[in-house]
Amino acid sequence: MLAFVVSALPQARGADVTVDFIYDNLSGGNWIDVEGYGYGWQPDAAVSDPNWRPYSDGYWAYTDYGWTWISYEDFGWATYHYGRWANLGDYGWVWFPGTDLDWGPAWVSWRTGGDYIGWGRNITTFVMFASSANPSCEIGSFRQRRMSPISRTQ
Repeated sequence: MLAFVVSALPQARGADVTVDFIYDNLSGGNWIDVEGYGYGWQPDAAVSDPNWRPYSDGYWAYTDYGWTWISYEDFGWATYHYGRWANLGDYGWVWFPGTDLDWGPAWVSWRTGGDYIGWGRNITTFVMFASSANPSCEIGSFRQRRMSPISRTQ
């Protein structure tokens, strides 16, 4: 199954991806104009569920590109491999495609400490990291040194 999922990843990579392509093909949310940020895309789940957060419905797979986020969400092909997320007080989580549209296996940064390995989302203009002393945090996920799936039930 992993080979099937990973082989689907590159289909929307490279020079073929433009803001127009993303705008025309992103589903499950709405584009909104956010003052100070520009146009961003917000998943319906972020509006209907205040506990929703990026990188929470899927799993990590080690691929030729490094640790890659495999999302169960229909919009994951774009929002976890291009652009950046921001958690904005008046809106909640909003994704901004940016201008360079560089593909990445996931836009997170990894940290280790003691028996824990974890990641934090790279947010639009700054990067925040959680302390490994607190394995449960809003901005990322820390767990004992093993890469187990983050599933819909966790």
